[in-house]
Amino acid sequence: KSKISVKILEALEQMDTAELEIQFAECEPEAQGHKLLGLPFYEDIRNGYPEMINLLQISNDEELGIRLSDSGNINLMIKPSDLKFGNWKKTRSFLHA
Repeated sequence: KSKISVKILEALEQMDTAELEIQFAECEPEAQGHKLLGLPFYEDIRNGYPEMINLLQISNDEELGIRLSDSGNINLMIKPSDLKFGNWKKTRSFLHA
């Protein structure tokens, strides 16, 4: 596991169930913050990997204790063909800090 994923897991383990509740709402495709699907917030990741689907974007979050540099994001992305066949081992992560 990467240092980042370990820190995220440690932060989640310290919270109770009520604190882990997530509510999703519609947002702009290129919005900053935590989100499922949509486009990566940072243009260099959007343009550098146009063939990939952004599955999840995690951003700095003081409440959760997530700090990815000054204004960083981590994006979990996959190619459509790998998603179609459930080939989750081909998921890639991109850290923009």
